[in-house]
Formats: sequence, C-alpha cells, structure tokens
Amino acid sequence: ARLGGRQRFDRQRVNLPSDALAERAVYQLVTGEPPEAGKLLGHDATGQPGSWANGTAAVKAYLGTIGVNAALTHMVDGSGLSHHDRVATSAITTILAHVAAEPQGQVFIDTMAKPGQGTFVNRLTRSPARAFLRVKDGHVTGASTLSGYLTLAQARYAFAIFVNHYRGNVNGWEDQVVNALYNSVR
Repeated sequence: ARLGGRQRFDRQRVNLPSDALAERAVYQLVTGEPPEAGKLLGHDATGQPGSWANGTAAVKAYLGTIGVNAALTHMVDGSGLSHHDRVATSAITTILAHVAAEPQGQVFIDTMAKPGQGTFVNRLTRSPARAFLRVKDGHVTGASTLSGYLTLAQARYAFAIFVNHYRGNVNGWEDQVVNALYNSVR
C-alpha cells in the first residue's frame, strides 16, 4: 500500500481514551508484544475491569476508526498468538499507513529493525533494499509474518506478508518477496 494523506477518525463516536493507549494496543497486536495495554484500553473504554473481551472490543473499535474493516480481523484474546486469531494483510498495511501518518509515526518506524539488526541480523543484509527497510517479523508454529515499511525518496510503502501452514523455514522466500517489491517500485 502506497502511503499518502493522513486518515482522520472521530474519537467521540467510539469513546476511546487516548491516542497513546490505543496506538500502544495496536502496536502490541502488530508486534506480538505481551498485550497488557489491550486490557487497560478495555478498562479505559468501558469503565469496567480490564479483560480480554472488552480490550479486544476496544481495539476492534479503534481499528474501525482508522479504516480497518471488521471482517478483516478476528481476535480471540488480544495476544496475537492464538491459532484462532485472524488478521488480513490489508488490515496490517492499513494500520501501518495510519501509524506512519501520525505526528509521532517516525518514532514508531524507528523502533522497527533494519536488516542486520535484531531478528534480522542474518536477513536482507545483501538485499538492494536493505537501506530502505524497517521490518518486524513474527513466528508461531506453522505461521510466519513479515511486515514493515519500504521508504524511498519518492514514496513510502507499507507491506505485510503472511505465510500459513508451512513446514521448514520461509524466511528466504519472504525476503525474495520484499526484494521483488523493491524492484517493482524503485
């Protein structure tokens, strides 16, 4: 998804507490970080004790305000690690586009790994796109994801790659997809 103008949403319509808490919960959804902010968001949005149910409902409401179709996500417990969770790649690229358009969007982008760092210490280091990438991966049994930003002088692109029901290691294939994306837009 090529990133363009800013998307706006009406916080009053969904009774959300704060950009920082909602964006933290979405960050946890995207990165697979422990989802305690989701429970806090549920408490803040409903006034009830925080729970997976009201936290997940608040995150889904927030996602709707930034243009994510509810049919593109199914969250079971807010952890992002359940095999019953379902999120479409287009939902992730919408989230990434929204975050990039925020005033502090670059701060979020800068927290993502560059090739040669973190879990990417041995990935994409020889890629022609390496200097233009910020990425995050995730793996659970039978599922692998790679998402992030490709930032060129003329445009920034958000991308998401999900591979399900595989055996072995798909990192090399995911890296080839990133290189193909780079070659198609440079």
